[in-house]
Amino acid sequence: MSALTDVLPMWPRATIRYGTLAQLSAALKTWYFEKGGIYLSRRSHKRYSAVQQALQEALTGANEDDRVSDEVYEAVRKKCSALRTEMTEDLLSRREGSRLLA
Repeated sequence: MSALTDVLPMWPRATIRYGTLAQLSAALKTWYFEKGGIYLSRRSHKRYSAVQQALQEALTGANEDDRVSDEVYEAVRKKCSALRTEMTEDLLSRREGSRLLA
């Protein structure tokens, strides 16, 4: 998942085109149905939907060869970050191990 959303890093900010956002949306759909996204928790699914919604809003009326504006870039980047964070929470990968096991 994070490999798909790495087209929108916080640092250093990338220069991308709207066509790249269209490719990201399609890649996320493929990931969702073919790689396990369908098993997301409800909270993560909500974040996934927010990413796809932000992408669709950004792409409406956009020319795929135009540079993505800073405002759109940041809006979509934040949604992608929220999705990654929620998935990390689902996996408990940023929490300390159980003290009962220590």
